[in-house]
Formats: sequence, structure tokens, C-alpha cells
Amino acid sequence: MTALLRESLKYVLVIALFISALVTVNHQAYQRGTADALLAVAEQKNDDKDREYAAFQMELKKQFAQTQQWNERLSNLLAERAKDNADTTKELKDALKKTQGSRRSCVLDDDVMQQLGRAQARAANSARDGFTRPAHQSMQRTDTRGER
Repeated sequence: MTALLRESLKYVLVIALFISALVTVNHQAYQRGTADALLAVAEQKNDDKDREYAAFQMELKKQFAQTQQWNERLSNLLAERAKDNADTTKELKDALKKTQGSRRSCVLDDDVMQQLGRAQARAANSARDGFTRPAHQSMQRTDTRGER
């Protein structure tokens, strides 16, 4: 009977080893499948992030181009403003040079006072709304020389 028990035990042991091998292979296959599924999800998320990043870069390029346009427009407005300021300063200096002798004796021509008034009004307008006009529109310049 012990011989029969030993033979039965051998078969039970072989069957147990076979079943444990099958369970181990099944577990490894399950782990591999889980890892593959997680990898596929991670790759999908990565692809989504790549698309979002590309869209972000495109938007950034558009905003950069728009900023460059605004910068150019502002530079043009500032250049116009500087030219207008230089013209106004020159006109004021010319008017003051023209009246230097008369100012000593407190006698001024009417056209000089009108000239100074127009220059002052133009400078005030330029200071008030110099940046609100469109870039392609230059400031209107009135003739303020007042020469006779």
C-alpha cells in the first residue's frame, strides 16, 4: 500500500507542479497584458500632450507675430511723435528768434502770437491723442510760420 501511496503521491506532485507552472505562466501573461494596456494608455496620453503642445506653439507664434506688428506700429507712432515734437520745437525757436529784438522792447507782432498759440494747441493735441490715431494717418500739420 505504501508503494501505491508513493505512486499516487508522485502523480499528485507532478500534477501540482504542472498546475503551479500553468498558474505562474497565466500570472505572467496577465502582468504582461496589464503592462501593455498601461503602456498603450500612456502612449495615447503622450500623443494628446504632443498635439496640445503643437497647438500651443502655433498660438504662441501667432501672438508673437501680432506683438511684432504692434511693436512696429508703436515704433512708427513714436517716430511720428518725435518728428512732430522736433517740428514744434523748431517753430517755437524760430518764432522766438524772430521776436528776440521785439521782446526786449516789449513789442510783438500779431502773427507771432498766433503762431505761438497754434503751436501750443498742436502740442496739446499731440500730447492728448497722439497715440490714438491709426498708424497710417499722420498728424495734420497747420502752417504756423506766419511770415509776411
